[in-house]
Amino acid sequence: MGIRFPEPEERMALAKRQGVKVVVGTDCGGKTCGNFGNHGIELLMPAQCGFTNTETIVAATGLAAEAMRLTEVTGSRKPGLAADVLILDRNPLEDISVLPPKNSRIETVIKGGKIVHRDLLEEVS
Repeated sequence: MGIRFPEPEERMALAKRQGVKVVVGTDCGGKTCGNFGNHGIELLMPAQCGFTNTETIVAATGLAAEAMRLTEVTGSRKPGLAADVLILDRNPLEDISVLPPKNSRIETVIKGGKIVHRDLLEEVS
């Protein structure tokens, strides 16, 4: 008989029930199968553990900035803050699966105030 550690999905669901602020990002723990830059894949896990799509997106933006003490720099759509904008052909609040690279519905990215064209996105994926 040994110690049983809950699976990441169980830990995420428990954290949500207990009101723990969960942050999405490749350095936040959990399964380490995500590669840097594949945050879209990481967004699926909270959604599969009972988080709403809105809670999941906030975990990847505002709460992540809060955890890194960067709310005066980024993490929300406020004048003067740094932000990248995704233009999608579907609403991630209705279907979070539009964000991972394999299902990517990203039409354009605006980064640092400049449009990054689709062909450049494919190089990153």
